[in-house]
Amino acid sequence: MLTTILALAAVASPSVEILAPGPLGELKGTLTRADPAAPVVLIIPGSGPTDRDGNSPLGISAAPYRLLADGLAANGVSSVRIDKRGLFGSSEAVPDANAVTIGDYVDDTHAWIRAIRKSTEADCVWVLGHSEGGLVALAAAQQEQLICGIILVAAPGRLLGDVIKEQLRDGGRRSLRSWDRAVPPDGKTDGGGAEAAGQRFWRRHQTTADRRRGAGLVVEPKTVGARRQAVV
Repeated sequence: MLTTILALAAVASPSVEILAPGPLGELKGTLTRADPAAPVVLIIPGSGPTDRDGNSPLGISAAPYRLLADGLAANGVSSVRIDKRGLFGSSEAVPDANAVTIGDYVDDTHAWIRAIRKSTEADCVWVLGHSEGGLVALAAAQQEQLICGIILVAAPGRLLGDVIKEQLRDGGRRSLRSWDRAVPPDGKTDGGGAEAAGQRFWRRHQTTADRRRGAGLVVEPKTVGARRQAVV
């Protein structure tokens, strides 16, 4: 299906810049319209310095989000793709793009939903989260009632305790033992003592930027998916 959508994106669809309020300055993105009555998808980028088109100075230049937006428009779906706070067009929103949390991105998602509904008059907005953006989409869906549903692309779809264990498996047995001590045998990190333990583990083993995003560890896809219309 995705291959078909991208194949239909050979001719770019009409796009305009769209703005949403940020903490200190505007958040900026691109609205690609299908038709006035079309459903609208908000595309939340993955981690790192990823711009609204899906490109990165770290070596990605295929513009996957732009191609996806054009493909969606060719199939009658409008979309908004965004620059994250502190980066690229949204650089004035905060002074430090690394001083962010999942909660900050959730706040921005809610601001984008309000801006999109005002601009398009859509009753609700679909939220597509790619990679880390999937965690943002899941967290946003717990609070925002004006989300039509969520679409997760290469995002965690299992208990996050299991996901983190797999990511650390090549990092040595010492890290795994630390995680086993931090998280209960069932692997759940959805609140209470497990949440605090997960946060302590994350602080010990990740970079400063990743520590600030540690709140994402307590978002469980299965829990949110049971309450929201979701496409994984």
